[in-house]
Order: sequence, then C-alpha cells, then structure tokens
Amino acid sequence: MEVNLKKTTMLKLCTRIAIILTIVIFAVSFYNLFSFLGNIVTGETFNLNMIEDKSNGDLLLSLEANPRNNGFLDISISIELKILDLNDRVIAEDSTSFNINAGSSHPLSLSLPIPASMVGDGGLQGDEGYMQMRLTVRTLADLVGFTNVMKVGGGFQS
Repeated sequence: MEVNLKKTTMLKLCTRIAIILTIVIFAVSFYNLFSFLGNIVTGETFNLNMIEDKSNGDLLLSLEANPRNNGFLDISISIELKILDLNDRVIAEDSTSFNINAGSSHPLSLSLPIPASMVGDGGLQGDEGYMQMRLTVRTLADLVGFTNVMKVGGGFQS
C-alpha cells in the first residue's frame, strides 16, 4: 500500500512539473513573438519605396527591411507582398522566408514591378487594385506564431 502511495505522489509531482514547464515555455515563446512584433511596429524596420521607370512608365515597388529578433528563441518569418486588381487577380508578387536567430537581425528585400497599364497620372490608380502584405512569424519550432494580412488601397466594388 505504501509503494502505491509513493508512485501516486511521484506521478502527481511529475505532472505538476510538466505543467509548470509547459507554461514557462509558452510564456517565453509569447514574449519572443511580442518583443519581435514591438520591434517591427516601433522601429524603422520596414521601408516601402516606389520608383518610376521614365522610359516605359512602369513602377517598381520595393520593400526593404532589417528586422531584429531581441527575444530568447529563434524566429522564422515569411513575408508575401502582392499587387492585385479588384477581381483579386495577381498583377505582381514576391515573397521570402528566413530564420532570425535570437539577438540578431536579417535583411530582406522584395520588389514588385507594376505595369504602366495600372499606372495613371504619376501614381497608382486607387480604383484599379490594392496591395496585400502577409506576414507570418513563428517560434518554438513553428509551434507558436501568428499571421497578419494587411490590405492597402483599392476602390469600391459594386
């Protein structure tokens, strides 16, 4: 009877330790994600530039960034940038994926050529389409993460 009591006590102790360890691991993971997200939002991490090719009127939309991981765990990132028309047909797209080790940064560059037919008097026609950026950030061997989709521009659909 005493042996069963010791086994039960040990099992309860091991279960509690596993629960506490799980909570600590997820707390560190969420800290890692939110410190990275805070770095992106508050810093001058992302630069979006538009360059016009004077010879043919095409535009080149470029996204340059150097995100930094100030957390304790490595982070994997996937960024997808698209220009779509109002019927959700892709006009231009580019994407990249990479890992950022804890305490380091990683430069990235995406370029989207936009044809002259989508460009009006010196700029994009707001009623011709929109830009969509999908940012996926994962940590803890891709077990914890989030995806954010941002759409900019676009006109009214009837």
